[in-house]
Amino acid sequence: MKQFTKAKSWVIFLITVLPFLLAMTKPYGHYLLIIGFFLTTYWIISAGKYGAEVTNQELTKTYTVFIISNRLIFILFASSFLLMNYLQNKSYNKTIFIISIASMILFSAALLFTIVYSSIMLEEAEKEQVGVNKIIVNCILFLLFPIGVWILQPSINKYIGEAIE
Repeated sequence: MKQFTKAKSWVIFLITVLPFLLAMTKPYGHYLLIIGFFLTTYWIISAGKYGAEVTNQELTKTYTVFIISNRLIFILFASSFLLMNYLQNKSYNKTIFIISIASMILFSAALLFTIVYSSIMLEEAEKEQVGVNKIIVNCILFLLFPIGVWILQPSINKYIGEAIE
């Protein structure tokens, strides 16, 4: 995970975007989309995890919630993906549909919390006054990862990557 905080922008860009570009191939495209999503989420999580390490916030309750939400992201994504796939192949089942919608909502909340926490940790690692506007900009850049990688990765390298060596 430390490699994600030390890598150059173009390397992270290729690692996160290449699966999405290769997903345009028909036979195994959906698997590549999942891999691309996981690599992008892994990049966001590594920024938050090592940002907390640099700012000495590893023992806080918020960090614990961050770690729990990281685990939930992958579990809920897999479960909602499997349930939606089941609904496409089988007849309509109201219970499975409700469970899949609930897991998607929880997945979205966990992903949003992870993005916000990583943005806050990046700002605190910069040792500047943490402003809401800058945190919102970082959140948007994390969400728009092809563009955000080029803008955020130099900051992650400078403030987080060098500090954890």
